[in-house]
Amino acid sequence: MKTVADKAGKASRGRTNYRPARANHSTAVPYDALPLALKRAELVEAGLAAAGAVAYEWYFDSDRLSWSSAWPTFAGQAGTAAPADGNSLWARINAEDRALRYEAMFGGDEGDEGDGVPFKAQYRLSQGKNAPGFEVVEDGRWYTDEVGRPHVARGVLRRAPISALPAAPTRKPNKRTPVPGTLFKITEAGEGFLSRHGLQAALGREVGQSVRHGGEAGFLLVGIDGLANVNHAYGFEVADQLIEAVWSRVREALPTPVVLASYTGNKLGAILPRGTSASLAEVAKSIIAAATTLPVGREATPIPVSLSIGGVALPDQANSAEMAMFRAEEALAAARETPHSSYSPYTPSGAREEARQRNLGMADRIVSALNDRRFHIAYQPVVAADSGKTAFFECLLRLTETDGTVTAAGAFMTAAEHLGLARLLDHRVLELVLETMMQRDDVNLSLNVSPLTVLSPDWIDCLKNAVRTRRDVAKRLIVEITETVAIEDMTATVQFVDTLHDIGARVAIDDFGAGYTSFRNLKLLNVDMVKIDGEFVRNISSSKDDQVFVRTLIDLAANFNLKTVAEHVETAKDADLLASWGVGAFQGYFHGRPDPVLPPPRSAKKTKASRR
Repeated sequence: MKTVADKAGKASRGRTNYRPARANHSTAVPYDALPLALKRAELVEAGLAAAGAVAYEWYFDSDRLSWSSAWPTFAGQAGTAAPADGNSLWARINAEDRALRYEAMFGGDEGDEGDGVPFKAQYRLSQGKNAPGFEVVEDGRWYTDEVGRPHVARGVLRRAPISALPAAPTRKPNKRTPVPGTLFKITEAGEGFLSRHGLQAALGREVGQSVRHGGEAGFLLVGIDGLANVNHAYGFEVADQLIEAVWSRVREALPTPVVLASYTGNKLGAILPRGTSASLAEVAKSIIAAATTLPVGREATPIPVSLSIGGVALPDQANSAEMAMFRAEEALAAARETPHSSYSPYTPSGAREEARQRNLGMADRIVSALNDRRFHIAYQPVVAADSGKTAFFECLLRLTETDGTVTAAGAFMTAAEHLGLARLLDHRVLELVLETMMQRDDVNLSLNVSPLTVLSPDWIDCLKNAVRTRRDVAKRLIVEITETVAIEDMTATVQFVDTLHDIGARVAIDDFGAGYTSFRNLKLLNVDMVKIDGEFVRNISSSKDDQVFVRTLIDLAANFNLKTVAEHVETAKDADLLASWGVGAFQGYFHGRPDPVLPPPRSAKKTKASRR
């Protein structure tokens, strides 16, 4: 693997007329007599100094940071030593810019295919309390080790011209609380916001360091219990404030250094580089004690808070980032089985092992069905409340088993997501939906996508290519995403929604109300409609609690001029009640069951007559 100096040296070949300045000693070795490697190194050093730049090499395991000799010229501050490690450099980066740098390095989905992962960042660098800082541009690449973990970064820093200063971001993260889908880092050197994509990289780095150096680390997953009840009882604005207050208390209770990642609106992940099995339990106890009752809102209403925490010891209980996250979820689920705030360390389970074996069996069924093309679509109508006409059909995935029986998606989608097969299913659904829409220009169809599909560019690229010459198809397509998907990585989801709008498609939030909904999220996402979760609709005529909550959801959607669809509408009484509150459309058995065959197209004459 070539170093920055190697590459720069290669670029300098043939410049025999250039000679860097050297001391005028009679005993100096003639330049032409120097070994070729030394000539190249000297040329590189001189070139960097002349350009006001400096090169570095940063090893992630040891955090050791090495610089070229041009640092004094680059820094322009006598006596200011070059940072000796990554944490020292982090301390010198302006606190508001640290997130930008980390995001530039580790925020993408690109992996190291052998030539490293390129990155470019621009930020402000300080020289100390009484010294002026300056703007720098960093260009580099980071490389992985033999098992795919980030290992070393090599790059060049140069001073940025004033004209190159970046414009202020249109959406700046709140400094105090991580917005959903972001990573929040605390070290002795300070704090800054980072992308959630960095969580796996950070976990992988901790696991790798623990394995290599025989140390221990820990991963905690903290969940706020009963947020739906808080939404219901106090409103969404108070729930937002409660989350902010809880995360603030959690940060105060955590030791440093620590890396914090917002999983979703009500889950926070914490990586403790110095954590042990025993210390994880103590830290969890401190977190729970710090956030039991919090004053929230204008009147500082005390709201009781219940936290559940799952913990995983690294590397003993997880030898990869993926395993650490999966097992932390299992531990969190175990903690939530108790009535109130509790901590549960990960423990092996025979029942979970049986579940894994069932999942493997399901994986075989899914892959075989994909290969045999035994997946098909069932179409369920979504009916307009005012006219009673079908506004669109939701496309529901069905699996035809080898014995001819049909299995609904609910029986296999969870396993597919855990096994990494959901994206394959999403591609198959897209293929089937587009095939139908190309043949039937009289129907509007909707489809659901999984979390990984939203975060991956492959699916959206396929859609863009398919409708490039058929924009009419895109205009009749509605893509449904869940609230959990939306807030898992808000930046990626906003980009996903914007891309769909660019090609003419519409976007809906599915199961609206089941997750954590906020004014901020709806404003950022800019979706076209919301589909109210059927769990709140199914018995709405007889449940006062559901009536209050659903009306709150309808009002929230109305604030953003969003169309509303009520799911699981089963009776005329429910439909009439929902229509009186302003719900725009219904979906449920009362208006139509899923059917593998679409209704035949209406004739032009019949269509015209039906509009009278």
